[in-house]
Amino acid sequence: MVSEIRRSLFADVHTGLGSLERIHAMLYYVPGDPFAVRMRLLMSGTSGDEPMEWTFARNLLIEGVDTPSGVGAVRIWPLNSERIAMSLDAPEGEDRRRAPLLQLMTADILRFLDSSYEEAPAGCEPRPDWDLELASMLRQA
Repeated sequence: MVSEIRRSLFADVHTGLGSLERIHAMLYYVPGDPFAVRMRLLMSGTSGDEPMEWTFARNLLIEGVDTPSGVGAVRIWPLNSERIAMSLDAPEGEDRRRAPLLQLMTADILRFLDSSYEEAPAGCEPRPDWDLELASMLRQA
C-alpha cells in the first residue's frame, strides 16, 4: 500500500505591491487519488485565516518545472533553473483577488515529486477497483 507523502516548504507570494511575502505551504500525495497532488497554503487575509487548498495533476507539477503548463485553475512555469512560478485561482467561495501568484524552489518540488514517484511510479499508479466502487455507490443509493 502506498503511503501518504507530505512535504513542507516555503512559497513566496506576490503581494501586488511589487514585493514577496514568504508563507508556509504543504504538498501532499494521497494514495486514494494517485494522479493528483494537493497544495495547502495558509495566507493571511483569507476567511478566518483558514488554509486554502488546491488539487491538481501530478503531471502538471512535473511538466511545469521545465515548460509552461496548465490552462485552468493552476498554471505552472519555470522562472529560471532554481525557481518555478505557480498561478492559482482562488478556491470557490474565496475572493478572486486573493488568487495567489507564487514562487517556489524547484529543488523542493523535485524532492516532493521524487518521493511520490518512488511510492507510485508514473504508469504504475494504483487503479481503482471500478466494480467495488460501483457496488459501494449502489449500496448508498
